[in-house]
Amino acid sequence: RSFTANPTRTEVVQVNRYNYASGRSLKKEWRYTLKDHSRADGLTHPAYAAMRGLAFNNGAAALLIPTLQTNQFAPFEFFLKHGDFRYSVALLYGQDGQLIRTSSIREERGQPSDALWTNSIVQMKPWHPKGVWQGSQQQINVDLTQHPVEPTNWQWRSTDRSTHYFPDRIILRCPQRLVQGQSFSINVLWQVSTKELQTISASYNEQRQLISVMHQSLSPDP
Repeated sequence: RSFTANPTRTEVVQVNRYNYASGRSLKKEWRYTLKDHSRADGLTHPAYAAMRGLAFNNGAAALLIPTLQTNQFAPFEFFLKHGDFRYSVALLYGQDGQLIRTSSIREERGQPSDALWTNSIVQMKPWHPKGVWQGSQQQINVDLTQHPVEPTNWQWRSTDRSTHYFPDRIILRCPQRLVQGQSFSINVLWQVSTKELQTISASYNEQRQLISVMHQSLSPDP
């Protein structure tokens, strides 16, 4: 993925290039402008008008549908950033609410380096960060209002949600199925190192309407 802005930063061109093991390649291009894609509930995606982008000033972001409709495909993508390294996880639910697939995307800006990412594509054995972590959290509401940054504590807790353990210390926790009339949340966790942990989550109410997106930046409690 590459992004290029015009001098006034009112337009961005996104180019995705896909190279497959079979030798097949594919290129897709989208153009975003403040005039055409900025809305009161987020940034619209040129490829799918129902989706909205909500972003924090630290590089964390979410791409999702604010209100899910019945019999509608429901895509989500969550982004976390550390310096020149960025991670995203994408997931797609079918028209029946069943989770169809997940994608783990590891990127970096500049010349390729093996300083942080591995080449592994196999999901890992279950694990989780140990102990209590502390730090700060930010929250964006569905109307784009933001809560002030505030201190927070975090600790791994058991859940009945589906859990996916991606390479490079990344965990996705999400419902296996979206059920009408039930609230739900989707959470992505990235343990960057033994001293840094980031999470991003989206919460929906019983009407499957987005409540908020929250990002946490954490370190071990001394």
